[in-house]
Amino acid sequence: MENEQIVYRHSRLVFGVLSSPFLLAAALSHLLEHVPAEDSVIADKLKLSFFVDNCVARMSDVTQQEEFILIAKEILSRGCFNLRNWESNVECKYISKNTGTTKLLGILWDLDKDVLKCNACVEDLKTDSNITKIFISAAVQRIFDSLGILCSATLPPKILLQNTWKLKLSWDSPLPDDIVKPFLKWWVEADKLSYIEIPRNLEINDTMQMHIFVDACKEAYATCVFLRSETSQGVKDVLVIAKSRVTPLKQVTIPRLELMACCIGARDENNIIRVKTRFTEPIDTPYFLSSILVPNNCVFTQILVEYLHIENYYAGTHLLLSIIREKYWILGGRRAVRKIWNACVKCRIFKSKAPTAHPVSLPADREKDAAVFEVVGVDLADPQYIKRGNKVWSVLYSCALYRALHLELVSSLSTDAFLLSFRRFVTRRGSPLIIYSDNDTNFRGVCNELAAIDWKEVSRYAEIQHITWKFIPPTAAWCCGFCERIVRTVKELLRRTLGKAIFTYEELFTIICECEKVVNSRPLTYLSEDMQDLTLVTPAMFLFDISTAEVKDLDVRDANHFRKRLRFRAKVIEELRKRFKSEYLGQLIQ
Repeated sequence: MENEQIVYRHSRLVFGVLSSPFLLAAALSHLLEHVPAEDSVIADKLKLSFFVDNCVARMSDVTQQEEFILIAKEILSRGCFNLRNWESNVECKYISKNTGTTKLLGILWDLDKDVLKCNACVEDLKTDSNITKIFISAAVQRIFDSLGILCSATLPPKILLQNTWKLKLSWDSPLPDDIVKPFLKWWVEADKLSYIEIPRNLEINDTMQMHIFVDACKEAYATCVFLRSETSQGVKDVLVIAKSRVTPLKQVTIPRLELMACCIGARDENNIIRVKTRFTEPIDTPYFLSSILVPNNCVFTQILVEYLHIENYYAGTHLLLSIIREKYWILGGRRAVRKIWNACVKCRIFKSKAPTAHPVSLPADREKDAAVFEVVGVDLADPQYIKRGNKVWSVLYSCALYRALHLELVSSLSTDAFLLSFRRFVTRRGSPLIIYSDNDTNFRGVCNELAAIDWKEVSRYAEIQHITWKFIPPTAAWCCGFCERIVRTVKELLRRTLGKAIFTYEELFTIICECEKVVNSRPLTYLSEDMQDLTLVTPAMFLFDISTAEVKDLDVRDANHFRKRLRFRAKVIEELRKRFKSEYLGQLIQ
């Protein structure tokens, strides 16, 4: 039939279609994500080796190379990809070419000498009597230099091309002699760029150092990266990569151009600028060593601060800024965080001005040198409704010295329920010596029951010793102010996070534990704008042996090593307590 429609479907990706590179990358990614476990190592290496339809990989020996080629061909054959035409600088199986010259992502690779060369095709262009802007632009684009090794040779014609824009000449207009003569001089010598050889292999050793240089002048600014290593033959310096830029058409000062050059040299492999600190070991997180630098007036910064503000239970300015600085360094960060915090609707509803109080002397129990939770304040928060109409209460155990917090959940205000929560607290945190509480009936009942308990029996499974229980005077909540302040913090976190939502007992208990972690991560000392400052002191440091980061197992397990580590840990904890006394207690008297 003449009107019959026939539908054809491509069985190959059409070259030149905009979607083809994406479809190829998506198909390869899907194929490499679903490989058997025994081929996962080769698959991971293939993910880092593909550039569109070219696979570039490096192996340490011939055996490893043959294994990689065999498994890679098998993996890609499952997706009907024919991985072929392998080339290498050494002879082995599955290699179709190991001598002569080949192209490596647009760069010439001499397989015999194992060096890279620039593919300068300027001889293909024929000069005529008129040198135009089109001709200079075509000549510059003919030299492909992805590593920037030849940027000192390719920069002069770019500067001449920019001068043509300053003269506001059209693409076909003849250029003046002050531009044509320097260009023809460069044109004659451009052929020699093909003879420059760049070593492909970089020998990496323990003495390797990376040095980055930046500079600027009136016409351009640039950066270059050198690798310096010390070997038995002496010191070896190798130029790895370089970048150059012509100055903007708008007049810019030399100091400004030097800063623009610094930005090029400071960006990492992801084009991100990082802040260098004095730390050399990952004591907290990998990002703490070199935080990501972000401006304070961009949309990303606003979204980031808002997200972390909500994620951390609507944390305040001080806590939120310390959390952000674990990974990011915001220029003028305190001002940016305070702006977001002041604009938060929930925080504006619940925050209020702090009352002015006359300074009073701190109790002796809050100044002495003691362990965590040795002096404790106990209080209960407002009831929370859970599903099925029941009510539960949060029991707060607050350390009077290090401001740490422990939260428990009870289903009633009875003495038995509170006593069970107290026993859980003692089992997990240790037995306190002094406890402060108000005059609630349930607390008095516990005190009376503690006096009648058989302490020998209790010590066998809970390790509870005799406790001094102090009741504050009625209607005098300020006598236990350190505990009341923690209660307010927990109430604000729960109120802003939960709202009017109703959870099950398990869900609410999980939220209580997460709330405890957030409160124990708050900084106790002032957070300055100096990125070289020491790590802030938090209650979590005293709870989890200074750092909450994961610690790898020790490789050496001899007795001397463990004794040294124990002495070192004891010294660090002692220094941490000294910092706590000098910074936090000194801050209280201000």
